[in-house]
Amino acid sequence: MQDRYVGDVGDFAKYGLLRAIRGRKRLGIAWYLHPDAGPAGDGNHTTYLRRREGWRHLDPELFDTLNGLIGPGGRRSVDAVQTSGILGDAVFAAERLDIAGVAVRDRVRWRHRWFEQVRDQLSGCDLVFADPDNGLVRDDRFEPTQKVSAKRISLAETNALARGRAAVIYHHNTRRPGGHHEEIRLWMDRLPGCTCAYYWKRWSNRTFFIINPDHEIERRLNQFVERWKSHGEVVCAGNVAGHRVHISRGGVAEPAGPAFGRERRMLTGTLESDPVIEAYKRHVDRTLLRQNLRRSVTERVANLIALQRLAVAARRAGRALESGS
Repeated sequence: MQDRYVGDVGDFAKYGLLRAIRGRKRLGIAWYLHPDAGPAGDGNHTTYLRRREGWRHLDPELFDTLNGLIGPGGRRSVDAVQTSGILGDAVFAAERLDIAGVAVRDRVRWRHRWFEQVRDQLSGCDLVFADPDNGLVRDDRFEPTQKVSAKRISLAETNALARGRAAVIYHHNTRRPGGHHEEIRLWMDRLPGCTCAYYWKRWSNRTFFIINPDHEIERRLNQFVERWKSHGEVVCAGNVAGHRVHISRGGVAEPAGPAFGRERRMLTGTLESDPVIEAYKRHVDRTLLRQNLRRSVTERVANLIALQRLAVAARRAGRALESGS
């Protein structure tokens, strides 16, 4: 995040999403605030504010607030967002990720200290949002000694922020071969507990990965997508490369065919929750289940066959041991 991005269309999307899905959860924001830098013109996608009839109805309070922040006399900064009230009583971790003045030999330790402080500040939150300038990066490509690292969030930091709670992680889509849906799928495979992502298709494309969502978040997300359906879509776990993707009436992206119907029903909230089941679920680690749901039908069958082969081999080894004795 940079101060100069405040109020652009990407800001409208992310604050609209967070306001829609948070419900009664305590929201925590890890800004990953970077000093203003980059190509001239970044942050200038604000023409939507001059098209009130096409945008304001999506979230009038948010629209009016952002319009005021970047209008004449406005204060375009993260601090102004924090004090505006558009994110309610959210907790903010806003120390700048500026390593320009940090000696190279000290940057790994400095980044570790910075991140631990973020975790401490957001420890009481049950929904966190991380807003790095560029988004996700693999751990083996994360170099805290390099300035570009201040614009990125590693998988290790992502998993630490999401542990035991829901999290939304910003990612700026790249020109990776295979297209954005393939890129989204690859990151979902690397993020334990990530069952869906919101893909913003207007102007500069970006994705919000949603980790460990509960039934309430899924229900609210579907309502948000229905209202904002001309601007973005949800990509569900199971949208693998090679499957045709279409958009349902609610704006949910899903593969054609019946194989992934259950994932879509989970997202759209058509399954009624049972209070007894919900009570038990709070004490059950569903990480492995979520990982299995992200696999294709072919992958699940292959895993089942491998498990059966292992069982056969174990029985044979047991018989051989018995006959030898």
